[in-house]
Amino acid sequence: MPFDGTVAQLRALVDNVFIRPSPRWDPRTPERATDIPRSVTILAIAGALIITAAATIGFALAIGA
Repeated sequence: MPFDGTVAQLRALVDNVFIRPSPRWDPRTPERATDIPRSVTILAIAGALIITAAATIGFALAIGA
């Protein structure tokens, strides 16, 4: 059923997204923030470093250093 913005659908959205926690979420487990695989984290950090290096080189070329 498409979302057309009725009050019942908005209430259901708020209930499902903001009020009811995910069944996997347990505040007693500190591991809940480590669901992201290590390989994804490494790729994200490597990508950020590559983008930073490219921006630094581009800035250096732009100012004529």
